[in-house]
Amino acid sequence: RIRGERVAASKEQGPVEIEVSFGPMTAVGGQNGSLIVATDHPKLPELRATIAATVEGNLLYSPRMLLLTRENLDQGLAKKIIFTHRAGADFAILSARAEAEPVLADAGDSEAAEEGVVEVRIAPGTAPGRYRSAIVVATDQPGQEEIRIPVTANIPK
Repeated sequence: RIRGERVAASKEQGPVEIEVSFGPMTAVGGQNGSLIVATDHPKLPELRATIAATVEGNLLYSPRMLLLTRENLDQGLAKKIIFTHRAGADFAILSARAEAEPVLADAGDSEAAEEGVVEVRIAPGTAPGRYRSAIVVATDQPGQEEIRIPVTANIPK
């Protein structure tokens, strides 16, 4: 939601500030819209701007995407995705799964805690190549019931 007030600007006033804000019930994720500002200039009756933003929920996680490589195909590589709550509150990771093999995911136990970890691996014995998948993490957090994290795996010959 964009809130603005009518402002009478004079040449001496300088720039006019417009505040863009989101209400507390705005869905987590990408948001976009248009801002149209009417002017009294005969050659420029209105200014149009596209607004794009990402609304984040209470769960923060890092990294936001994974690139996996493996030097030795006989040993699995594990990377960790660390989850924390913005307010330090307890939360639960209910499950984690990979959308496609050879990427594997493990969330461990689902008890509520201040921090959660999802381990991501490449399946042992994976043939050389480039693989794309995503880790889908289910949580108990409103608006973030499902978090999708893209994964690319490069297995050298």
